[in-house]
Parts: sequence; C-alpha cells; structure tokens
Amino acid sequence: MRKLILFVAAALSTTTAVAFAQSPPTGKERANASRMCKAQRAQLGGAAFNQQWGSPANSRRALGKCVSSTARKLHQNGQNAAQQCRAEQSDLAFAARHDGKTFAEYYGTNADDSNAFGQCVSLKAALTNAETQQELVNPARWCRAQRDGMGEKAFADLYGTNDNKRNAFGKCVSKAARTMHENFVNASAKCRAEQADVGFAAAHGGKTFTQHYGTNENGSNAFGKCVSQHAQAQNQADQQATVNAARQCQSERKQMGERAFRTKYRTFGGCVSQRAKQR
Repeated sequence: MRKLILFVAAALSTTTAVAFAQSPPTGKERANASRMCKAQRAQLGGAAFNQQWGSPANSRRALGKCVSSTARKLHQNGQNAAQQCRAEQSDLAFAARHDGKTFAEYYGTNADDSNAFGQCVSLKAALTNAETQQELVNPARWCRAQRDGMGEKAFADLYGTNDNKRNAFGKCVSKAARTMHENFVNASAKCRAEQADVGFAAAHGGKTFTQHYGTNENGSNAFGKCVSQHAQAQNQADQQATVNAARQCQSERKQMGERAFRTKYRTFGGCVSQRAKQR
C-alpha cells in the first residue's frame, strides 16, 4: 500500500512538474529576478556585470539576459518546492520526523490548516530563492573582502588568468558562486541527516530539530533556518581559510624566492589551495 501511495504521488509530481516547466515565469518572479539582477549589477559594477552576461557593449541586453535567466531559475525553484511538498504530504512517516505533527499540523497556519500545502511550498521556495539571490549578489562582496584581506597582488596572482591578470575579479566571482552553491547543497544534506537523527534532542539540550532551529510559531521554518545557518558558517570558514592561506603563501614566497616557490608549488594558487586544505 505504501509503495502504491508513493507511486501515485510521484506520478502526480511528474505531471505537475511538466505543466509547471511549460508555463512561463510569473510577473512576480520576473519582478524578483529584476531586483536580484540590479543588486548584482550594483555589486559588480556596470562593466563587469555586462561582461558576466555576455553583452559587454549593451547594458540593457545584459540586464535582460540576467532577468530572463534568473526568472526561469525562480520558476524552477517553485516547481521543485511543489514536488518536495507533495512528497512530504504523501510520506506516511512524516509525523515521526516532525515532533508527531501531521503535514497539515506542521505547515498549516489557519484555523483548519487548509493552507498547509501553500505554506510548505512558500517556505521551500523562499529557501532556494534565497540561495539564488546569494549566488547572484554575495560573490562580489566575498571577492572584495578577499581582495582587501590578502592585498591586490596576492588576489591577482590567485585568480588572474590572462597576461595582465585584470580578469581576477571576474574569475573570483565565478568561483565564489560555485563554492556558495556547494556549501548550500552540503548544508541541506547535513540538515536532512540532523532531522532524521533519533538522538538529536539528546545532543541539543532536549530540543528536537524543529524546536532547535524553528523560529516561527509552528517551527515549520526549521529546515530552512538550519540550512542557512550551516551554509553561512561554511562560507565564512572558506573565506577566512583562503585569506589566511594567501597571506601565508605571500610570506613563504618572499622568504624562499620566486624560483624556489614555483618549484615547490608551481603557482600561487597551488600554494593557496594546499594551505587552505590544511586548516
């Protein structure tokens, strides 16, 4: 019976996903995408933003490409959220992992909990939308902080790939976005493991996963808060490790000389990578 329920749920999710994928982004999604892209442009600067979106000489086209791509991503986030909520809604073991609350009780906020599915989708979409915004806007901040922390020369040596290394900032931004995405994915996996851990409360002062992380009335935002907390902590750890490693490599290069340094590490980036892994 359980297999049948899960099969039907999967079929419904697939059908909905196809319909969702074929529909265009909503006006709200495009408006949010526009806001995110303008924030990215403000962080990167006009020239870098245009270059990032493949239209160096046309700022309007660059913004249009960013908005179109980001709106599709936000639309996909909504689709994925709906699929996840349908799976949770049909999961017979849901209550066992959510403090004894049914799906309706856990997510519902109105008198009869009839808005549970909508609230579930909203929470999950908000989490992935926040990740999308982070990957658009935060990498530039991350890279400016790194450049300030390690100095212009070390930053250029670490990320620059062309002759004059003027592409260093753009290369840093691309790498930072990938790193932040990986940290989000890893944080999600860690939180799923914590949520399923029967010994979680014993290790957290008697508080369940929902009680420990949840901040709204019914604790239904617990998973999102958990992911945000772990991802942010890892981002900060990676940032500090890179800056510290670059400083150490600068010092070592100065002490041993350029030739010996290159014999040992080949590149400045090779040294930073090795040192950062030793943290």
